[in-house]
Amino acid sequence: MPRNRKEPEHEHLLEVARLRFVDGLDNVEIAHRLKIGRKQVAARLKQSVTWLIDQQQRFASLTAGEPVRELLEQQLMEKYTFLRKVKVVPRGKLQTGGDYSELKQRLAVEAAKYFDEIVESGEFRDKDRHLHVSISGGEFPLAVMNALPDHARVDVYFYASAFLGRGPESKFHIDPATNATIGWLRSGRLAGNCVYATISPCELDFKSTAPYERRKNNFMEEVARSADNSIIEGMIGDLDNVTVSFAGLGMVVREGRVSQVREPTASDLLTRQGVAPQELAKDGAVGDIAYCFFDKDGTDPKGWRFFVTGGYNSGHSGLEYYRRMVKQEKRVVMIAGPFELPAILAALKGKLFNVWFTDEITADEVLKAK
Repeated sequence: MPRNRKEPEHEHLLEVARLRFVDGLDNVEIAHRLKIGRKQVAARLKQSVTWLIDQQQRFASLTAGEPVRELLEQQLMEKYTFLRKVKVVPRGKLQTGGDYSELKQRLAVEAAKYFDEIVESGEFRDKDRHLHVSISGGEFPLAVMNALPDHARVDVYFYASAFLGRGPESKFHIDPATNATIGWLRSGRLAGNCVYATISPCELDFKSTAPYERRKNNFMEEVARSADNSIIEGMIGDLDNVTVSFAGLGMVVREGRVSQVREPTASDLLTRQGVAPQELAKDGAVGDIAYCFFDKDGTDPKGWRFFVTGGYNSGHSGLEYYRRMVKQEKRVVMIAGPFELPAILAALKGKLFNVWFTDEITADEVLKAK
């Protein structure tokens, strides 16, 4: 019969170390006390030293703030009972673009770990064991996809969460098709596992003196015509299969930013069609989730449908697409922190996401907000 080579439990390693280094017993005495061989004693002593050093290094790496962050996570989930996961990371002062990039990378790494936890758990898969994941545009979803380790993720399908008709002024914006493609590239480049489409840019040229309502409505009508295509309609319908969505969050008008940071938002993409972010803000819009604009209550009273997104041609378009996912206990993953507090509070009020990765300062501000 083969020998059991299972590693000793940690309590056995600690017992050997205690007998040797605290009680002062030699190997023969320890062997007699524990009824094991002297070679086993020597091996366990070596293992115990290695394990104790590893533990010391692990505890040394923990900061005093970790229990505080865990408490913030717990309190946020108690305050917003629809949240299914909150991860809070440390944050210092954001004085340079490098500081902001470091924070973004920490958030992205944690969100990428969560992505693989979902993949490996088998949750949220359909009857054929396929996992359908949509990716929004923007810098944070890009960082998450780039943080994914390179390996095949079998039966994982990546979808662009919106269909953008981009003009020349939007060339610096990271669109959903780009982010979905990067996720697919990181996941084995499996044929047929990346789904997206493109639409033509809107051809509108309104003078700034034209009434805001006219410019807004004509823009939305042009977008609706772009979506009136059987292929686009079919791909919009495919987004109903999505059970996990990584959704970008943005402000309509930015709050303070680090001077070196320049991240285009969804509202920037409207400028070419003559709809200025300041006008949209005056209209009541506060932020957007994956190109779906909302007000301070997390609702869409003005029907701001400037982009073709999930559920566009159905009764659960725009914000309702994400609110419905939350109600159905699917996962809408948000990575949002500094400079976006009003949008975060509004999206929480509207129950537009249920997984949140953020920093400790933003988490504390949300808890203090009424």
